[in-house]
Amino acid sequence: MMAVYLNKQIKYVMYDSVDSASIPPLATRVITGNFAIFVNFMAVKYFKLTMVAMAINCAPLLTLALAGPILKEKTTVGQIVSLLFAFAGIAFMILGGDSEERRPAYVPHFLAYVALLMNPVCISAGNLAMRAMRKLHDNVVSAYMAISLFLVFLPICLLSGDDLTLWTEFSFVDWKIGRAHV
Repeated sequence: MMAVYLNKQIKYVMYDSVDSASIPPLATRVITGNFAIFVNFMAVKYFKLTMVAMAINCAPLLTLALAGPILKEKTTVGQIVSLLFAFAGIAFMILGGDSEERRPAYVPHFLAYVALLMNPVCISAGNLAMRAMRKLHDNVVSAYMAISLFLVFLPICLLSGDDLTLWTEFSFVDWKIGRAHV
């Protein structure tokens, strides 16, 4: 669909407009985006969705902390105060109660905790990379992400024995409804 949308400008948008200074942030965004999907699935497997969502919501704090040193951006007092309030809310949600029904019956593996903590790191790295690529066409990063996801996850699906029959289970109406929201 991206090729149809961009039509005659596809070479310019996908290749010619990407200058050499944009290649490292683009590669960072693509790699962290792929890795974020992997660690997100791993974290969701071992933790409740609310815990994973709260960890992901810590990404703006990390982005703010790294934006100054990496991108040389100045942060305002209002940004810092609002993010501290957001962090307090996140901490309250994560650490809020110690009731028995909220405790897991098992202790997740160490790698599950690493995956949970890598979520905001990957998101922050992607956000910083996106800020460094402001000059690029809007669809460049999306197209490279889609291509890389296809190239990374299709072999994984095929090697795991998944025959991708999920796509055939959608009716024409399902596809139209999904397309209406895009």
